[in-house]
Amino acid sequence: MEIRNNDPGAVQYGNFFNYYQFSDATKRVKLLPDADIWLPALDDGESQGDKPYFILDVGCNCGVLTQLMHKYLKERLRRTVKVLGVDIDPRLIQRATAENESPEDVSYACVDVLDDGAFELVKTYMKENDLQKFDAICCYSITMWIHLNHHDQGLRFFLQKLSNLAELLVVEPQPW
Repeated sequence: MEIRNNDPGAVQYGNFFNYYQFSDATKRVKLLPDADIWLPALDDGESQGDKPYFILDVGCNCGVLTQLMHKYLKERLRRTVKVLGVDIDPRLIQRATAENESPEDVSYACVDVLDDGAFELVKTYMKENDLQKFDAICCYSITMWIHLNHHDQGLRFFLQKLSNLAELLVVEPQPW
């Protein structure tokens, strides 16, 4: 990842180091829906029990929103919430890992989800946790960057790929 002309605002993939200085994560968490939308429909008598709720946060940046979302959902769902945050920028992942407030439940990895080789890390995480699908996959403010860099076909592929791996796909679109 390179920053053009030492300008942190000139990034190709939206991987801004100062992102949360102009996009308040606490305000965004307040916009998240209550517990019902996050849970799958259960058959009569079926229970989630003590099973953790697994989330993939794609484009997690330095993890600020990831941490807040983890806390928010843990409180609302009243169960263990496990989050894998991934970002294309290794420096942001390094920062997210260093500032991780819940390392037992939240982990970070440098992954380009459109690169099948790199995406193997996500598949390994799923196997290690015996997951067929994530309970939720979150994509906050990244679709514009995928569209710009990979065009219509890439955006469709991205959304289809993640939809196939999630019970719930949460997308925060960006106007442009």
